[in-house]
Amino acid sequence: MKLNAVFYDADFKAHEIKDIILSDKDALTKVSFDFKGTVKAVIINHDAHAYAKVLFDQRTLDTFETDITKISDATTRAIVWRHVWEEVRNARFSSK
Repeated sequence: MKLNAVFYDADFKAHEIKDIILSDKDALTKVSFDFKGTVKAVIINHDAHAYAKVLFDQRTLDTFETDITKISDATTRAIVWRHVWEEVRNARFSSK
């Protein structure tokens, strides 16, 4: 299965990593990319080309709490809202 990821820099510019290959035989624990700077947030399964249950790291959650409106793409924003809602529903993130 292939999926894409996107990370946002300090200015909330999106940087996409395309065609990350997932295998049911080998665990994927690291994705490398050439970038110098601060990463504010990471979104796995960008463009929703595959099914993935996503758990955001704390830095990404903190960033979305204040900066979710800075995501310019409406589909990506909707995906983020859906995943945050799932984390609230599963008691991994507070609704307050």
